[in-house]
Amino acid sequence: MPFVRLTLNRPDLPPRTVDTLASTITDLLAQDLRKIARITVVDVDLQPERSVYVGAAPVEGVGGHLDVLLSDGINTDEEKAAFIAHAHEALGRILGPLASIFYVAIHEVPPLNWGYNGIPQGVRVEDTD
Repeated sequence: MPFVRLTLNRPDLPPRTVDTLASTITDLLAQDLRKIARITVVDVDLQPERSVYVGAAPVEGVGGHLDVLLSDGINTDEEKAAFIAHAHEALGRILGPLASIFYVAIHEVPPLNWGYNGIPQGVRVEDTD
């Protein structure tokens, strides 16, 4: 079960665009990383416009980052690289020009160190990632 946080420096992003971002990211996680869409959590965090800096200067374009939490040891390096490339492309297509540096990060967590609804991923018998 992935947990995703997309942070953007666009406080006035239309709800329809936010919905498109969440569904696109969910679809890419299912496609590239074999995740179950119905239990994927996407948190879109809209920050003030001058909240992202590169080289101590406010960014031009859409700034932010996409962080994904997954259980360690499930996905291959090739799957993760595909997701990073596809996510960056999709974000640019939906949002327009991205900042010169826009991170997509996958954080792999030991399965017993995280979970949802009070159950660690490492002891879950169904709906695992």
